[in-house]
Amino acid sequence: MRQAADHSLGLMIVDEDLAGESGIMLSKYLRRNHPDVPTMLYTCTEQDTNTAPDVMSQAADLCLPKGSMAELIVNVGCYVR
Repeated sequence: MRQAADHSLGLMIVDEDLAGESGIMLSKYLRRNHPDVPTMLYTCTEQDTNTAPDVMSQAADLCLPKGSMAELIVNVGCYVR
């Protein structure tokens, strides 16, 4: 969180499964403190798919299922120009 406060950000990509932390809580914090920076929650497993719309509205602009690196790059390209 301290690093985000010290840098100019174009996109925040947050994994929901952080060691000892909640990626969703981190995303909410970052979104609250950097409202103009898009946030991507990179986590949604098949089980998370049912909660994705709720999570997105609260914590992220996009909830992307973990998958191939190519898919991640395409989605990052949509936000960073």
